[in-house]
Amino acid sequence: MQLIRPNERLKARRITGSAVFALRREGPHRHRSKPYDWSKGDILALPSWALHEHANTGNEDAILFSIHDRPVIEALGFYREEALAENGGHQHIS
Repeated sequence: MQLIRPNERLKARRITGSAVFALRREGPHRHRSKPYDWSKGDILALPSWALHEHANTGNEDAILFSIHDRPVIEALGFYREEALAENGGHQHIS
């Protein structure tokens, strides 16, 4: 679980595993620089190595609950993670 404070924007990253995010509250999610709005109860599924970031544009704390296959990928020696270096770690909005 991860807490995202109001007006907080997480930096973009990508991982070799797949992830599913369950969300409480609302805000935009960016996948490959394209914004997607999310709200309470939405579920996002990300494929492996997809560049993504989350933000909370609401007035209350947002909770991001993630389920991923990282333990299996790490055990097999295939896990990698990469943070976006340019633009202060944030994707350009297309």
